[in-house]
Amino acid sequence: MAINKIQHGQVEQLVDLELGYGSDQATRKSMTMVAELAFRCLQQNGEMRPPIREVLDALRRIQEEDGFGKKDALLIAPRSPDTVHAPWDSMSTTPSVSQ
Repeated sequence: MAINKIQHGQVEQLVDLELGYGSDQATRKSMTMVAELAFRCLQQNGEMRPPIREVLDALRRIQEEDGFGKKDALLIAPRSPDTVHAPWDSMSTTPSVSQ
């Protein structure tokens, strides 16, 4: 589904619009660049997928280009748990069954 949406320029259907995709040009550009990178990472043929170092470098460039290089930018989204056993309050509507 993601590959199809990215190929057809429908990134807005993959992102949370409340993050500013529709109203902030810099945010739209960043999200589009991340979607294009994700497209490369989702290729069936492993030889077509970029190595993780290239993915990391691309994400860092995107972060720096759009002013998200500040430490505060990491506070925008909730962080993932450190381990699979760490308690983590999900923001989804699906109840947690692991507790």
